[in-house]
Amino acid sequence: MANFEPSEHFVARIMSEVREYEVEANSQPEGVSSFFLSRTVFSVLSAGGILLGIFNIIRMALILLSPAVCF
Repeated sequence: MANFEPSEHFVARIMSEVREYEVEANSQPEGVSSFFLSRTVFSVLSAGGILLGIFNIIRMALILLSPAVCF
């Protein structure tokens, strides 16, 4: 083992393979985070939030208008 000499480009080749592996491993989120990061789920959750916000605004406006209707 003391006489072992790697080839010229051994370290560069291995490090480029390690970098490629790290990029591939980090680019694909797994599990629940990948589910919530999908465009379809994000759009559905956004639309649901908008609808709930509109409902809440209408509900608050009706709270202010309903006593006036009772008089």
